[in-house]
Amino acid sequence: MTEFFRHLGFSYGDLNAKGVDPSVVSVQLSFQAPAFFDDVLDFHVTCPRVGRTSFALEHTVMRDGTQLANIVIVYVNVDAAQAAARPLPAELADVLSGDVAAADQ
Repeated sequence: MTEFFRHLGFSYGDLNAKGVDPSVVSVQLSFQAPAFFDDVLDFHVTCPRVGRTSFALEHTVMRDGTQLANIVIVYVNVDAAQAAARPLPAELADVLSGDVAAADQ
């Protein structure tokens, strides 16, 4: 997640400064093939869904063109002091929504 946001132009510190503190609430993992010690793995990450307070990241794990696994992680933006969900800042939701549009093409 951290590297995905860095790729979009936001460091984790930037996210926190904008009021974003993503917490994992759900993980779905499916394996298609094994990985082995010293394999070089590629992760392709997209954002298939953006909600008011949450978003999902889908990770496709590949080795030499073979899909090994698919991981979908759902995050909720939280206000740690209030221990409650808080809306995603519009700037971040827009960037993530742009990735949703790109992923659908």
